[in-house]
Amino acid sequence: MIAFEQGDLDEAEARFEETIALDRAHGNEWGSGVAADNLAGVALERGDHRARELIRDTLAVAERVGDQELLAFGLEKAAVLAALDGDSGRAGRLAGAADALRESTGIERSGFDGAWLARHLGRVGGDEFETARLAGRELDAEEALHEARGA
Repeated sequence: MIAFEQGDLDEAEARFEETIALDRAHGNEWGSGVAADNLAGVALERGDHRARELIRDTLAVAERVGDQELLAFGLEKAAVLAALDGDSGRAGRLAGAADALRESTGIERSGFDGAWLARHLGRVGGDEFETARLAGRELDAEEALHEARGA
């Protein structure tokens, strides 16, 4: 994670790929989901088409293991993907769903994650985004997953 936070995407990608392989080899589904989420962040930074698949993997693991924090991370990555696609309404709904999930479970964003998310969502800011973000706060987990899987 340090390499990613320092902007060394090559090193971060190598570490996250290694982590996914090790976690899968040892049957650690949760760990492989976290690594997939981190790798999705690298892919989003690079504009790599693998981001979509990695986000779907993250969300599937989060749902199977019932991890709310991993679900929030996946929803946030899906929001960034929607923002990169220029879909401000969808980005807002997904960001709002992640916000509500974090608030209801007491899961706080790190300073780095908050800044990273704000930087990417800033591409689609405005009234449409903010209205959709408020609406997204009303989505339940199943609705948010359905919205995110449309990514």
